[in-house]
Amino acid sequence: MTISCVVTANPSATISWTFISTGNSQTQITTSSAKYSLTTSSAGSTLVIRTSNSGDSGTYRCSATNSVGSNADTATLTVSGSRSCCISLRKNLFRINNFSVFQNLKKLTSTKLIQHRYDFTMNQFVGLPVVNIPSTIYTAVTGQDATIPCSVSANPAVTSFSWTFISSSNLQTMITQSTSKYTLSTASSNLTIIVRSTTSADSGTYRCSATNAEGTASDQTSLSISGS
Repeated sequence: MTISCVVTANPSATISWTFISTGNSQTQITTSSAKYSLTTSSAGSTLVIRTSNSGDSGTYRCSATNSVGSNADTATLTVSGSRSCCISLRKNLFRINNFSVFQNLKKLTSTKLIQHRYDFTMNQFVGLPVVNIPSTIYTAVTGQDATIPCSVSANPAVTSFSWTFISSSNLQTMITQSTSKYTLSTASSNLTIIVRSTTSADSGTYRCSATNAEGTASDQTSLSISGS
């Protein structure tokens, strides 16, 4: 069983794992052993639980710490049945994704836990699309075009996508195709939007959404327009 924890940090972070059993005992996992294989880099950490059994059921916490502070996210693993079909994931949680550290804000901010499940007939993990906008805020000067990138990975494949613009007055506009105001990328893994000839009215929240057979997932960011 593999659990991945992706970390983005500035200054760089130290990553650690903790296993919390169903009986609430805690085990720090700091190095590889006969039970665990631990791989850590500046981009994150991967924990492999070898030959899982019922004693491995519980909560796995990935923690990231730097000089600014620390943050953590968790995944829950339930091991049941025989070895021929030995792993089931409560609420399909198996991956921890994205700790972001912003030094100027003097805090750490964690993002969502990605949900997948294992399809034994397809012999692969399936789940909601993973939608990611790299930054929480974008800026542009009046008259300039503003580009907001949005990357998507999905299994099953994405069947539809859209952007939603939420104005400062909370008016929502659905954007599903390119127009004279908006240019949308149609690549399945790249849902970038370009807001043309921006004005102050384009300031607000932009939400990128992707749908597949498992459901819909989204991420959002803010756009601020300045200047005359």
